[in-house]
Amino acid sequence: MSNTPDNAIALSGMSGWKHSLLSCFDNFGICALTFCCPCYIAGKNAQAVGENCMFHGALTCCEPAGAYSRAYVRAKIQEKEGLPADFVSNFLIHLTNPCCAMIQEYKQLGGTLPVPKKPAAAAAAAAEPAANAEAPATEEVQRT
Repeated sequence: MSNTPDNAIALSGMSGWKHSLLSCFDNFGICALTFCCPCYIAGKNAQAVGENCMFHGALTCCEPAGAYSRAYVRAKIQEKEGLPADFVSNFLIHLTNPCCAMIQEYKQLGGTLPVPKKPAAAAAAAAEPAANAEAPATEEVQRT
């Protein structure tokens, strides 16, 4: 690999990406999740480009095969997004800075953390006090 400006841009993680490689600290939730459970984000990235979520998620914990797998998925993301791809650069990025690389890919694909939904019974119970608070006021208005 030569030291051309194109290689420097590729190794920086930019070259058309919406977020820089080091913008991984911008969203604490995604950063913490990726650091604590990288297999989840790696699997979601793979799933977003039509690859097997479980396979790539599990493989991400076995280095250097995990770096190879993540570099492969990164190349597929670059292909999908119309970004220039270089497998060697992708592999080096994932060997040296895997968490930030996975976060950059996740954000490129529009990934956000899932928001837990309230169960229907809890949502109804939360809405019930508000409805009861309004009911007496209506009755008082009707009496006068």
